Amino acid sequence: MRARILPSGAAALLLIQRPDSLASPSAIVELDLKTLQSHPVYQNRSRWLTDLALLGPDTTLAAAVDQEGRAPFPAIPSKLKILRSVGFNNWTEMQVDYRAEARAALLAAPDSTHAWVATDTGMILTLVKD
Repeated sequence: MRARILPSGAAALLLIQRPDSLASPSAIVELDLKTLQSHPVYQNRSRWLTDLALLGPDTTLAAAVDQEGRAPFPAIPSKLKILRSVGFNNWTEMQVDYRAEARAALLAAPDSTHAWVATDTGMILTLVKD
């Protein structure tokens, strides 16, 4: 599990991994820190989420690996996916180097203009602004 507190301090994003779940092996959940009420903001049955990072007050990146038709927990490397959301409503897939494969990936984003992803297969990628 990973947790990122939003800049407002009123909520947090939680990345929950549950490989035994039939609905979705992992999900991103928004948790209201005052009421402790939560609701999912992203889940996809064919994706194994491994990390998330905040790029600002309303922009989030998530690292995932493609798990279409596989066991929920990745045993062998598969296609790396980087997802981006503004406001947690719509998640879009960013372009990633076609050679990038992983079982897990970690994100680092010190500010809103710099982000890197490191995979367990030894690849390091950087966010390129369009």
